[in-house]
Amino acid sequence: MSANDDFWQYVFQDPEFVGSFVTYNVSLVAAACLLYYDYFLTFADEVRVVWKAPWSLATVLFLLIRYGFIVDVTLVLLYNVRISSTSGPDVTPQSCRAMYMAATSLQLVNFSMVSLFVAVRIMSLWSRNFYLGTFLFLLGVANPSSLTQSLGFGFSWITAPWPMPACVGSVAETNVLWEIIDLDLPIASSAISIGYEVLCLALTVAKTVGNYREQRKIGMRTPLSELLLRDGSMYFFVMFALALFDIVAATVPTSNLPNDINSTLSRVLTPILTTRFISHLRTMDDPDGTRDEKLVSMVNFATSQCPPVRGRFVGSLGGDLDFGPNGFETDDGASSAQAHHDTRADGSDDSTAILEESRVRSSRTGST
Repeated sequence: MSANDDFWQYVFQDPEFVGSFVTYNVSLVAAACLLYYDYFLTFADEVRVVWKAPWSLATVLFLLIRYGFIVDVTLVLLYNVRISSTSGPDVTPQSCRAMYMAATSLQLVNFSMVSLFVAVRIMSLWSRNFYLGTFLFLLGVANPSSLTQSLGFGFSWITAPWPMPACVGSVAETNVLWEIIDLDLPIASSAISIGYEVLCLALTVAKTVGNYREQRKIGMRTPLSELLLRDGSMYFFVMFALALFDIVAATVPTSNLPNDINSTLSRVLTPILTTRFISHLRTMDDPDGTRDEKLVSMVNFATSQCPPVRGRFVGSLGGDLDFGPNGFETDDGASSAQAHHDTRADGSDDSTAILEESRVRSSRTGST
């Protein structure tokens, strides 16, 4: 019997240790199935509001986030999950390290794109405050999932027998990385993440809830405010819960909550929520103004039913809240484009008359 066999025989004497890897693989497969299912469920919406619509920053971020995370999760499945002792690719320590570095690097890029989306959206709400957007982007990059995984660059990699993952990263308990991975980084990055999510939600609510109340009083429709409040609250609540989960798993010895579960959930829930958020913003540019409700998941997000509007390169992703010519709330880029569209061939502009009619109608509604 080789020394390697002796090592694994010793490892398999601890069922809790082996069980943690099996639990991680099961959760990884379940999460990947959810991501793939969501993809096929919403692909028709993607074609209509992304591929068939004018390209913008929202389009670029949507595609990078959606397909970047799909490739990332697929790569993680490749070097982790084996259904039987004979399944899975033949790997070596070198190939394990290469696949892990590729997946983790892609994950860092993916979460950076998510942070960019959040930063641009909130920056636009606050009169395109560049400094606020930059601060939120840098704060959002400190994601506990991606930062914790990046420490694997310092691991030694070995191949493991079934039912363990094909590739296992190892680090000696005397190594400084051990304490950082086990306690320090999860707590620090999760605390930053919680502060980030609370700040983003507060900034969104502070800018939209006042407008929402005033507009509803005078009978104006507020599709953009409703979208930001509903989808934004859902997104930030889920991210807050994942960060809190990470802190509990790292600090409560009896919790029996593996830190890897948070990474797995983040890899799947982040792209699902973010791409749906962007898709709903893009729906505001949809000429039909509707979505195929059969392709929307059981979780109901904002429907964003609104009149057709068109934006510039940033599109619905980065405009200030404004009022369109028909009394509807839009982005400023979208409303200006719509006003340009209403200009007659003889050079006159109908937008002033339309706006005046909207004000009269709103004042009558408010007086009643």
